[in-house]
Amino acid sequence: MIDLYDVQMLDILPEPMRDLPKVRALSYAYLNAQRRVLDMISASQVVSGTSRLDIDVIDALAAEEASPYYDDSASEATRRKDYANTMLNFLQLGTKAAVNRMVRDVFSSGSASEWFEYGGDPFHFRIYISEDLTTEQVEELQKLLETVSNARSELDEIMRQTEIQSGDVAVLAMPVQTVITTIL
Repeated sequence: MIDLYDVQMLDILPEPMRDLPKVRALSYAYLNAQRRVLDMISASQVVSGTSRLDIDVIDALAAEEASPYYDDSASEATRRKDYANTMLNFLQLGTKAAVNRMVRDVFSSGSASEWFEYGGDPFHFRIYISEDLTTEQVEELQKLLETVSNARSELDEIMRQTEIQSGDVAVLAMPVQTVITTIL
């Protein structure tokens, strides 16, 4: 395999042209310029090169960029994935896609449903998950929703969705107000 950092124009030119002083000078100048460009490209690959960065550097970058729902107490793999998704998360903030991504990333499965999909009040939404939540997880979910959902949107309820062996889906709902009252 050819390393772009070391390839020169002389390598691809016919033999008689390689010995010309102007061609050798041009090849050397081009090699130096090419190396500078490749060094700049390498230095600019912070986000795409997160696998090469130390986890402390990723923590610092996530804090500096105020990465949504980045948790520096999570596992190293989760922190790397969350930081790598920072730009996408910022692009999607305030959308159903952002809420869905957050629910899937934090709780491994789940989705959001907007008010017009279930006949609710305008700008309200529900969250469907497939696991039981502790009061701490509900508090965490509400805190994370404040960072990713639209400011005017309001969570109606968190619904636990369970698949029954026949393939049917059963949904149990718990209004958020009840959960908050129970927690307090």
